[in-house]
Amino acid sequence: MKRVCLSSVVLFVAFVLFLGSCSSSANVTASPSAREITYQTFYDELSPYGTWINYPVYGEVWNPNMGVSFRPYASNGRWLYTNEGWAWNSYYSWGWAPFHYGRWLYDDLYGWLWVPGYEWSPAWVTWGTYNNFYCWAPLMPGININVGMNWNPHSIYWNVVNREHIYEDHIHGYLQNTTVVNNFSKNITIINNYGSTKNTNINYSRGPQIAEVRNFVHNDIKVVNIKEVTKKEIINNNTHIVNNSTVINNNIVNNKKEINNNIHYNNSVNNNVVNKNEVIENHSRNTNEVNNNIVTKGEADRVGKNVQNNTAESKSNVSIKSNKSNKAVKNSSEDSNVMKVYRPAVKKPVVEEISKPRPANIKKIENNAVRPISSSQEQVKGPRVEQIQNVRALPVTKNGKVEKNKRK
Repeated sequence: MKRVCLSSVVLFVAFVLFLGSCSSSANVTASPSAREITYQTFYDELSPYGTWINYPVYGEVWNPNMGVSFRPYASNGRWLYTNEGWAWNSYYSWGWAPFHYGRWLYDDLYGWLWVPGYEWSPAWVTWGTYNNFYCWAPLMPGININVGMNWNPHSIYWNVVNREHIYEDHIHGYLQNTTVVNNFSKNITIINNYGSTKNTNINYSRGPQIAEVRNFVHNDIKVVNIKEVTKKEIINNNTHIVNNSTVINNNIVNNKKEINNNIHYNNSVNNNVVNKNEVIENHSRNTNEVNNNIVTKGEADRVGKNVQNNTAESKSNVSIKSNKSNKAVKNSSEDSNVMKVYRPAVKKPVVEEISKPRPANIKKIENNAVRPISSSQEQVKGPRVEQIQNVRALPVTKNGKVEKNKRK
């Protein structure tokens, strides 16, 4: 009898251990890094935010609907220093994909185009320096990072800021204008500081050494750890940042600038005086009435203070751009020591597959009418407004057939 009881106990313990091992395996499978996606994920989830175009040589490329001022690795985001090097922290809900996979191409007819890719990195850019500037440029298709790389991108690719501003939030507002960049883009020195991707050991640029950057930046630079999370958590986090802080602060900053630009302190120009409430009211309606109203410098200063006070009450994580350097923005309201990323493995298609990934709606470029800017010798002519119109004018294709009467 005792032997029977002992055997039962042994069997029970073994059963419990078996269940524990199964549970552990299930947890591993459910981790964000263990999941796989295909190009179909890119096609489906980026479609609401841009246009997929069938482009010669590169196949399906994506053109974001972000307006004339959009620049990859510059608009609506910032650089954070992580345990894997400088990483682009985008505030777009879709930023998890185009800034960490694939390459960017600038076409003079259509503007910025993203070419999907399989490997994740903190940012697919090349870094450089020139005098007192830090510079970075998105990598083109076919360009890989390696020691002694001699790729000299066109100046349109380079984003350039004064070294002390590399850690600023919304760094787009600190970029040097194109005329300045054109003057020295061919003399930018590439920074040879590389890391390698998680799965296939492909090189990427880690950017400038943090010890060097700290000599120029006035704020304390935190080294944050990359933390893999689900896509839903990334989207919710970025949407929260944009809706509750970034947009509010940008509107206030831009409004304040417009008020200051439209107010003349010289009483000899006009002696008409309005009170601060009128200025705020006029400005909030974004009308031209401010141009016809003049306030004294004292009144203008008080208006500015009120705007700043209202900003502070918004309780946002992003500070207003001012004469003082911006403080680091928390990537997470709960933990400022991590940067949340979604970096699933991208599965390559199998040749035998009958149904391959494909965007639901694709616009087609006819007669190879493209003008990619791929070398520093080429001249950029196309105005951004015309590029947007060119994309809209492309015919839509479904199942390989052109629907000439439909435009996206």
